[in-house]
Amino acid sequence: MTTVIFTGLEVWWVSNPPHKGERYPVQNVEEAIKKLWELAERDLALGDLVFANAGGLEYQNEAGEWEEYHDENDDDIDQIIARLEEEK
Repeated sequence: MTTVIFTGLEVWWVSNPPHKGERYPVQNVEEAIKKLWELAERDLALGDLVFANAGGLEYQNEAGEWEEYHDENDDDIDQIIARLEEEK
């Protein structure tokens, strides 16, 4: 098993792709989920001004490169959110 050392976590979000996206530093997966919901609700409140969006969670590896976050089950943030919703 490979050990991954995180030097940072960031939520990324793009309203109306291919427009420039936004990045938000977060401390952990729980904070990332809250931020993603907040951004989704913001876009919904804008109504027809937002026709599409995309978001995710990345970590910065030891080399300083950003990579998509996956947990110990190899689930990305969307899969983690779906799993938590099913557990409710």
